[in-house]
Amino acid sequence: MEEKQFNLLEIFGLMAWAVFIDIVGIILILFALDDFGILEILNLLPMGYLMGFKKMSFAESRSFFIGVGLELIPYVGVLPMLTVAMAINLYQA
Repeated sequence: MEEKQFNLLEIFGLMAWAVFIDIVGIILILFALDDFGILEILNLLPMGYLMGFKKMSFAESRSFFIGVGLELIPYVGVLPMLTVAMAINLYQA
């Protein structure tokens, strides 16, 4: 049986990354700037960790993909959807 449990250090690291990316997005919007999808590409780094090392399927991590997809909508991406999606994904694992 494959173990998909996350230890405390992994949870802290992944959530800190999600919060950091969301804060950078909020700061960019406050200065009327756009990242042109760069933050969304950086969001896929922790997803690669989740799917690769923890062997999570797409169905198990669909909340993360929904959160990243909503981040692509202009001015809706300022909401902390990545952090919420990552929290839901870690809770379900």
